[in-house]
Amino acid sequence: MRYDKASKVLEVKFRNDYIYQYFDVPESTFGELQAAQARGKFFNAQVKGHFRYARIKWASINKRMEILLINLYFARGGLQDLNSAEKEREA
Repeated sequence: MRYDKASKVLEVKFRNDYIYQYFDVPESTFGELQAAQARGKFFNAQVKGHFRYARIKWASINKRMEILLINLYFARGGLQDLNSAEKEREA
């Protein structure tokens, strides 16, 4: 769970791996949610159905990270290959 004060966006990740972004959530509501003993109960009563939202699939973020890691892996491997070739030239 994250909250951005500037944009007043509350971001919640659920067990089904979906992330929901709730818009125009007052900072006080976020504070009360964090302090609540039963966060799920508070969320259902005070957030769900009270604010505009967008659903984002968590897997799409994971996929982007996977692509980034693959690119970094190959970039690093490419650099290692260049270093090896350079060392062979020097020998």
